Amino acid sequence: MRIFISLLIFYKKLIIPSFLMALLSGFAYKYVTISNTDSNEISLFSFGAAAGTYFISSLVFQFFLYEIKNSNEYYFYFNLGLNKYILWISNLIFSLIITILILTL
Repeated sequence: MRIFISLLIFYKKLIIPSFLMALLSGFAYKYVTISNTDSNEISLFSFGAAAGTYFISSLVFQFFLYEIKNSNEYYFYFNLGLNKYILWISNLIFSLIITILILTL
């Protein structure tokens, strides 16, 4: 349980910026399809674009936040018994689960 809570603390910094990027890309997809389609029905939001962007941006934000900006925060997770590989794999798994949840909407 201690490891799961520490993984949630780790992922808390990544979920909000990744979710905002996913929302922006989901709404921006509308403007891309307006110029490329002839039909009258244009969706206002693309869940596929949002899901793909969420998956990629969560990994990118982890790189920028934890590898470049706050590289000393890894010591906190090392003391809890979590190394970089476990944190990257957990981010990959959490992002994949949330991406699948977005795609099922």
